[in-house]
Amino acid sequence: MTPLLTVRTLHAGYGKITVLHGVDLDVKAGEFVAILGANGAGKSTLLKAILGMMPGASGQVSFAGRDLAGLATPRRVRLGIGAIPEGRQLFGEMTVLENLALGLYVRRSFGPPPRAGAMAHVFELLPRLAERKHQTAASLSGGEAQMLAIGRALIARPRLLLCDEPSLGLAPLRVAEMFQTLDRLRRSGVTVVLADQNAKAALRLADRAYVMETGRIVAAGTAGALADDPRLRESYLGG
Repeated sequence: MTPLLTVRTLHAGYGKITVLHGVDLDVKAGEFVAILGANGAGKSTLLKAILGMMPGASGQVSFAGRDLAGLATPRRVRLGIGAIPEGRQLFGEMTVLENLALGLYVRRSFGPPPRAGAMAHVFELLPRLAERKHQTAASLSGGEAQMLAIGRALIARPRLLLCDEPSLGLAPLRVAEMFQTLDRLRRSGVTVVLADQNAKAALRLADRAYVMETGRIVAAGTAGALADDPRLRESYLGG
């Protein structure tokens, strides 16, 4: 079966600084794939390059059998790639409903009935957002704000969801809730790619994982095999 997402010899960086050095990876439809690595390993740059946010990137990125070369980020999103950016990037003065509605912008063909259905779908997956729908994003707790960022990405019904450090800055209880939410999304049929420094939690949920160091993939395999790898345990799991 052709992978949903294929990345081959991907190079990307910022100005004269190269961050990604020939990254290869595959993600099958329905998988939960973790991208692990220390801060600065290149995880966020990899997700941005897949989304088309890294000018000058070279290599190949294919989604659902289509080469994405030359496609700007909005086109890639319309094809079915959703993203939860690091730092959430919500509009604090806008309500939960208004922030969610922004996620529908990429689906311009949505009229009122499909729009209502999209909102209902998000509220079914993330019921706490329904309770907070008239509150401003700035008034939400850290965990609720992360749920809103997830909901905004989900409302366009993506086939693939790219998650960039969603546990960053959350209290331990909220981290557990956030990972439970991602697991529900995977079970609902969304393919998930998660870049996160919380390797233990990520490996408990993931089917497979890739480990990055200095912009290169240095290990790949099933989540169970990587969790049992002594070098990975020492480097990322605390021994």
